[in-house]
Order: sequence, then structure tokens, then C-alpha cells
Amino acid sequence: MSSNQRAVILASLRGQTFRIPDLHAVFSGWPQDTSRHLPSIVPAMDSILDSNACSDAMTKKLKQEDLATLTARWWPVADLETLLDLAQFVACIFSTDGMIDQASGPGKDKTQAFQALHRSTDKFVEQRLDMSRDAKVPRSSDSLINSFRVLSGLLRKRYTIEQQKMFLDEAKFTMEMLNLQQKLRLDGKIPSLAEYCTYRQGSCCINAMVALVEYGNSLCIPGEVMNNPDMKVLKKEAVHANWITNDIVSVKKELASGFVENLVVLCASDGNAQTGVDTAVKHLRSSVERFEVAAAKLATYYAGDKALAEDIGKFVQGCRCMCMGSYTWSLTSKRYGLEEMKRDGAGGLVVVV
Repeated sequence: MSSNQRAVILASLRGQTFRIPDLHAVFSGWPQDTSRHLPSIVPAMDSILDSNACSDAMTKKLKQEDLATLTARWWPVADLETLLDLAQFVACIFSTDGMIDQASGPGKDKTQAFQALHRSTDKFVEQRLDMSRDAKVPRSSDSLINSFRVLSGLLRKRYTIEQQKMFLDEAKFTMEMLNLQQKLRLDGKIPSLAEYCTYRQGSCCINAMVALVEYGNSLCIPGEVMNNPDMKVLKKEAVHANWITNDIVSVKKELASGFVENLVVLCASDGNAQTGVDTAVKHLRSSVERFEVAAAKLATYYAGDKALAEDIGKFVQGCRCMCMGSYTWSLTSKRYGLEEMKRDGAGGLVVVV
């Protein structure tokens, strides 16, 4: 599809009114906890954002989006020291996401800027693939690389070599999928639904955050368990449910910015935004159901090892916290423009694009 088709899609959807249902019903029974350490995370997050390699405007914007609350809801049971570590990862992910949007958004053919960002991330991953305990990432003139150095030290502090590799594999997959996303944009192509779902699984960045569920819950689950087919399904669906939820709550913001790469938009095959929302919610329900089936299978399979079963249960609950934390935060954060919207009688939001 050409840029003209992008403009046609945007024009057809703008001005429409649609309803986002209360997604709490989809996530029925999932936890909605917030860490008691949130008051300590707020100033710490501001300090971290000040030190990241972002423009003043982006730093100000990220501070207004209340990433501290998101951190406190993603890992509500973490102790304060661990939560402060994880705040570094959250700040880095959102800062990098902002840089990517600046380098690759609609009408922004900043190929060199995006490629530089990609090289920085790849360089970090390559340096860290030497997983020896004494390995250190050398200081760089690249400010983004130096932000990653902090994360490298945190990974080594709490994670085994196997856990570090799992996180770094996810970081590499994220950049590969972002590269695919960028290629489609530069080619002037709007992705098919299949293409979009493929790269969104990595470009959402949530896959790397799911790789930190163990970090925030003080877990060290054996590699053979993490590679169990049902565990792989569970992790995949945790990521899937998270980005579908994000696409639903962010569609107003993304259309306003000229983005059509969004599940709601791609599912609005009849040009009706409500059709897109309803279809996306169906995808979300299916993802949550697959997650729960995988969780039940894991509980049954490892029921004979009480300690391991408890750790797996904590991991499953940690994934649920990540999904619910993202959703509840999105309703109050200024990131998506939903914070002042009134709910209807059934708890839904009526949105005008």
C-alpha cells in the first residue's frame, strides 16, 4: 500500500466515535496490585530519566507519563532495591521507544538515525554475549550504549548466565522486528495483518520486560522449565495480550500522530473503527484464554515438585501483573490521552478520533 492509501485510511477513520469496553472483564481475576514502594520510585524515575540520552522535550514528556506507577504495577512484590533496578530498564525501554518514533515515524525518513540506534543496540548485545561473570561492557562515546552499560551491570548482579542470555535474546529480537517495521515503512508499505502481528511481538518491547519477571520476583526457574512448550506459549501470550491491549488503548493517540500500524486499524476492514476495536478485543480474549490454558498445564505438570510449582505460580502471576499493570496505568497516564475521559455505565470509554 502506498502513502496515499495511508492518507485514505487516516481520513476515513478520523472523526469517528468508538467505544473501548472495560477490559477488566477480559482479565477477570488477574491482580491489580501496586507496590508499596511507589512513593520512593517517583523521584528515582525522574532522576533516571534526567540522566538518559534524551532531548529535554522527550524527558519532560516521559516524566509526565508516570512511568514510576507502571514500574510499581509491573513488579508489585519486588523489594525497593530491586524495584529501583527495574526502573532503570523501564526508563531505558521508553526512552529508546521515543527515539525510535523520532527516527521512524510517518513522514520521517531518518534512516541514518534509526540505523545508528539499531547499531547501538546490536553492539550492546554482541558485547554482552560473552556471558562470563567478569565480562564488562567498555565505556563508549555512544550515550545510548552507556545507558545499556547500566543495564548490563544489573543483569549480572541478579541473573544467571542463562537468564541473562534469555533477556539479551529478547532484546535482539526486538531490534530485528523494529528493523522489519522500519523497512516496511520506508518501502511505503502498510503491513498485512499477518506481517504486523509478526513484528509487533518484538517491536512492542514487552518481550524483554517479560524476561524480567523473574528479576522482579526473585526467581531462578530452571532452563528446562523455561523452555517447556507450555511455558513458551504462556510467555508468548503474555506479550501478545500486552501489545493487543496497548493497541486498543493507544489507537486515538496513534491515529492523531499519523500511524496506521495498529491492530485496531488493520482490523477495521470495513472502514469502521468500532469493528476494529471489537475484533481486537476478540483477539485479546483468545490470547488470555491461551495463556490460562498454558498456566493450568504447567501447574499440573509440575505439581509433584512443590517448591518449583510455587515458583512457576509466582512467574505466572508476575506475567498477569504485567498485563493488568499496563492496562490500569494506561487509563490514568497522560501517554494515551485517556486520563480525563469519563466512563459510561458499563465502565467503557467513548472515544472520538
